[in-house]
Amino acid sequence: MEHHTSASPHAHWTDSTAPDSMGPNSSDAYGPSTMMSEAQSQPSGHMMRPDDPDNPQNWPVHKKLYTSAVATAYGFVVAFGATAYVVGIPGVMAHFNVSMTKAILPFSLFFWGIMFAPVWVPHLSERVGRQLQYPILIFIFALFTLGASFSQSFAALSICRFFAGFFGGPALVLIEGTYADVWSADYTVTYYAGLTLASFLGTASGPLVTGFLYAFGGWRWTLWITLILTLPALLFGVAMPETYGREILRRRARRNGQPIKLAKAASGVTFSEMAQLTVIDPIKMAITEPIVIGLSLYVGLIFALIFQFFVAIPVVLSLTYNFTIQQAGIAFTSAIAGTLLAAATAATIETLTRPRGDSIGAQNATRPLEWRMLPALLGGPLIMGSLFWIAWTASPTTHFLVPIFGTMVFIWGSFMVLVGSRFASLQLPERMY
Repeated sequence: MEHHTSASPHAHWTDSTAPDSMGPNSSDAYGPSTMMSEAQSQPSGHMMRPDDPDNPQNWPVHKKLYTSAVATAYGFVVAFGATAYVVGIPGVMAHFNVSMTKAILPFSLFFWGIMFAPVWVPHLSERVGRQLQYPILIFIFALFTLGASFSQSFAALSICRFFAGFFGGPALVLIEGTYADVWSADYTVTYYAGLTLASFLGTASGPLVTGFLYAFGGWRWTLWITLILTLPALLFGVAMPETYGREILRRRARRNGQPIKLAKAASGVTFSEMAQLTVIDPIKMAITEPIVIGLSLYVGLIFALIFQFFVAIPVVLSLTYNFTIQQAGIAFTSAIAGTLLAAATAATIETLTRPRGDSIGAQNATRPLEWRMLPALLGGPLIMGSLFWIAWTASPTTHFLVPIFGTMVFIWGSFMVLVGSRFASLQLPERMY
């Protein structure tokens, strides 16, 4: 994920720019000399003046909603592509004559590709913003998905799946900064719920849709449907503006024919600096910071459980209740229900705990970061209880809806924990993940 921190409690990561919003009015109010002083006055080089008309947080609501929706669409497509493959595992086993363990490998390699996104995406954002990254990287993601669908060997399928995750992963990283760019910090829990919704709905929808397609046309259709969804996402995002403040200032300076003196990129300039900030420091924190150690282990366990469910649930329902592949896919509607319930719960918690009496956005109306971890405190017991629920009720003597509802509760709790746990990083000084 990408984050910017500063002395201001309302610090945001700004990553997109709106060429259409940088018209004569904005350049009149903020000419070259003003931009120079503005850049010099911002220690991190990422923040824009609160009264700057080009600041994404001053955009009209419809523009904010459109920008957020585009980022959500890209994230949904990548998450969908990650789990859509699962339904086709039996077909991959038969076609390439491999065991189930090997057939699961392309599913796992997709996530290994995603793993690298937080390492290299921040450096690219510092230099070109986010607006161009989304469509270009998603297009490359689509090309490797296409390659996977036409693979004639298991090795080719595995390699293409890895690089599909490698180039699709940035959409799941960039979305966080895009939301933070355009929405106020007073709604942090709500917009984190929104961006988490994109990935959870995508992963839950994958098996639901491909269950029917697999029965119709085989395992290759589990990949082709991802391509079909990618095209409208790319068309929908054609008019997406830039939101990254650093890039907005840079483009405005070029438009006015004047150089702008931006502060040093927070992600580093030299290779050693970049490696230090996005590789060495996170590893160091993961073994020395107690809160990072605890959350890393907990969140890692949750992700492991979530994605093993996508492999295990169809098998359990088939062996225990004689479900067909289509029926097993329908069972994932419980995950969609849990996702929607968790997003509504997190947003409600934020609304109920927002300070009263002060105007929204006022500095003294911003809650301490610990309050934003309330969803995680409620989600933890839901996870523990749901795991016992599922384990004890997945039996032929118990109606199949009982463990399926247990899955809904697990996703509900997992979503809440992931939304709340994101704020631990906000307490760490000047870090970029």
